[in-house]
Amino acid sequence: MGYEMYVARDKNGRIFVYENKPRRYGNIWVNVGGSYIPIGKDMFPNLKWEDEPLKVVLTEQKEIRQSQQLIEDEIKDINIKIKLLKLEKTRETERLNRYYQELIQFECKKADEEIEKLTAEKMMLRSDMNKYVGHLDAEEEAAFLDLRKDMKIVSFKIESVRHRLSNSIRNLKIQKTRSVRESQDYLNEQIIDIEKEKIKLWQKVKH
Repeated sequence: MGYEMYVARDKNGRIFVYENKPRRYGNIWVNVGGSYIPIGKDMFPNLKWEDEPLKVVLTEQKEIRQSQQLIEDEIKDINIKIKLLKLEKTRETERLNRYYQELIQFECKKADEEIEKLTAEKMMLRSDMNKYVGHLDAEEEAAFLDLRKDMKIVSFKIESVRHRLSNSIRNLKIQKTRSVRESQDYLNEQIIDIEKEKIKLWQKVKH
């Protein structure tokens, strides 16, 4: 003896067999109080979301169990996807940490090289200033003052490099925090969407 049931396609393309005639609810078909099971998307190729539910007669209980097995297998695939996404979250965070750490190291190295050159220049100026001892004539006094002025300029440049490095490191850390958060949010949204899909599938299997 066959079972009269209804077949309808959800908006996302999934097809389900319903015990009672279902009604549209949002983007899916539902039948309150009745059971339903999924079947292959390639079945009933001419049936569209816009169509009314199609009345069918099921003659093999085995087909129902096969459909349930399909959805259970799909749930297993979803669990694997979730694990992979969580693993990707960890790897992406590690990648971003390495990337910004390399940028910080590069900025530090560049600043160190610049400070090293300026420090060498400052030492040369100090050595030249040490040549002027005792009583200085007007020309020597002017030369000494020029050297002291140059010393102040070099010292200011060194402090400017250090200040610029401090700002660069702070900005890079801010960018890293933002990048990690955006990456985590994006992957979390994917996980949430997949979890919602899994819940829907479990509900249909239980019915």
